[in-house]
Amino acid sequence: MRIKSYIYLDNNKMYSLSSQLFEGITQYIMKEQSDTYEEEHSQKGELLSGRLMADMIMQKDAKSEMKYLHDFAFNLFEQELVTRGLLYDVTNKTSIEELRDKGFVRIKGKIIFENFEKILYTLEHFNEVGRSVGELTMQDPIESLGEIENNISIKHREQKNKINQKIKHIRKEFDAELKEQGLIIDEKLKNNLYNILKFGYGNIYEVMVSIEDSDLFYTAIINQENLKETEQSLISKYSRLSEKEFTLIGVVTQCGDNRADVPCVMGNEMKSTTLNIIDKIAGVEEQFNGRAENECIIDPIAIYSEI
Repeated sequence: MRIKSYIYLDNNKMYSLSSQLFEGITQYIMKEQSDTYEEEHSQKGELLSGRLMADMIMQKDAKSEMKYLHDFAFNLFEQELVTRGLLYDVTNKTSIEELRDKGFVRIKGKIIFENFEKILYTLEHFNEVGRSVGELTMQDPIESLGEIENNISIKHREQKNKINQKIKHIRKEFDAELKEQGLIIDEKLKNNLYNILKFGYGNIYEVMVSIEDSDLFYTAIINQENLKETEQSLISKYSRLSEKEFTLIGVVTQCGDNRADVPCVMGNEMKSTTLNIIDKIAGVEEQFNGRAENECIIDPIAIYSEI
């Protein structure tokens, strides 16, 4: 068995599902108080693995030590899914139609980290940072501008006007060079992009998985609290566009099935108006974060690489 290095694990979701897989696990949970625990000597069901899984939940160790137990508990959970035939392995041949009746899926591929809150922050400060980079890498225009600005105190009006014109010319050339290198963008365009992205995505954090030679891609909406490390640490290690392959295990939530229809309400004008507004909001949201035709949305339980 290959060793797993987890970067994401939703413990609460895993244990909630495990309590249904391993019979009687909820009857064997220990009540932790400080550094001691009390064991209830009863367990419904006959699965030995359920008893072992329960032991993992009930340890009296500190949170920092419990993380390792969570990882092992997930190994048991994943193996039980495999044993019962409940885990579907996605391949590059898998189609959207095949995924519509699937529950738990296991997807292996390269991942992309998409933190829209970080994207918004970067966009907001894009030109500011770009100018700073330009000033560090394009010394000549900056030095020329500095020399002229040092002479701005000249009192002669004609000379002063010439200097101002020269400053404007150098700044215009400098901005043109920054735009050409992609270090700054038009301020109005930047503000419009910021407003649209903030309205459409807010602080959503996604991990996208793509499988080589597959027409589909898989998007998991994650809770940052369940990351094993900070986002910056993960990106520094693996890159925002990873070279290494990761495995995502989760539950299919959107894959092209028919959506719910807004019901026709009779006899209650206020409720009818409210539902009409909800329908319009859903339409706007669909423009931003609606599922693409070749996309499958996953509710993630764990993401890990294998060593």
